[in-house]
Amino acid sequence: MEKNIKKVDKIQWIGKDGLLIIAWFVVVFSILYAFVLHNDFLIQWGFPALLFVVTTLIFIDYCTRVGDFIKTSRKNADERKKKMTELEDIDPDN
Repeated sequence: MEKNIKKVDKIQWIGKDGLLIIAWFVVVFSILYAFVLHNDFLIQWGFPALLFVVTTLIFIDYCTRVGDFIKTSRKNADERKKKMTELEDIDPDN
């Protein structure tokens, strides 16, 4: 049981977690550089658009994970219900 908990809590540096951390540093330093150069286009349009896209992608990923969880939960509930009806058919006294 403890091995499963440690697996779930582990951060995957090569996957999405690492990409998000690297992207955060790139965005922060790019914004600072744009402030130093007084680049209004990047500050007003570029970075908000980039952050909008990244946030939307993360939200879509979250929705797909929740959808998969709901789908799996329904499947498991249907299997449990089917087993219960089979048990009731075998022993009608219970």
